[in-house]
Amino acid sequence: MKHSATLTATAIAAILSFSSTVYAAPGIDLVANETPVHTPKSPEAVAKIPANFKFVEPGTLTVALAVLGSAPPFGLYARDNKTVIGSEADIARLVADGLGLKLKVVPASWEDWPLGVTSGKYDAAIYNITVTKDRKTKFDFATYREDTLGFYVKSDSKITSIKSAPDIAGKRIIVGSGTNQEAVLLAWDKENQAKGLPALKPLYVTDDAAATLAIQS
Repeated sequence: MKHSATLTATAIAAILSFSSTVYAAPGIDLVANETPVHTPKSPEAVAKIPANFKFVEPGTLTVALAVLGSAPPFGLYARDNKTVIGSEADIARLVADGLGLKLKVVPASWEDWPLGVTSGKYDAAIYNITVTKDRKTKFDFATYREDTLGFYVKSDSKITSIKSAPDIAGKRIIVGSGTNQEAVLLAWDKENQAKGLPALKPLYVTDDAAATLAIQS
């Protein structure tokens, strides 16, 4: 984790998954990513589909993807402002191709994916979803990248590191509702309050741009 130390009650930090907030560096051609990637149908993969499995739409893999609140390279809109591109859309397309299915991408909010998958609204969700013990009781996971958590602050902030629960006492910290990051923060806050330390002040936003603006201002 990075940033925290001299923590003041007015300081704002944001907790995030490093893997979900990675902005395009200079020189990266996002336009080139509008060309879809494909893979051949895999008979071995098709054979693993349970005979009684019912897709949301027959012959189609319906996948919920995070776009709002996400960022390159994971999820964003192409120049037409409606086509979803990014690594998670690419993964969804490759899975659908391998299973011999059409792909239907549904941009969805973070809060929508758990109920959407359990209710049969989506066949799958490809998000920045951390695998947790509780989630494994309801969902099957296929992990495709390492997920590490950290904090970011304004570049001239007096906060230099956040490593343990006391470091967040009394702070205003931006975090996503229903996320594993929120669970970590609330557990730390409970630990702090039991010791008489000032309470955490979580701030909930659903857009990375809004979070960055709040920190910069």
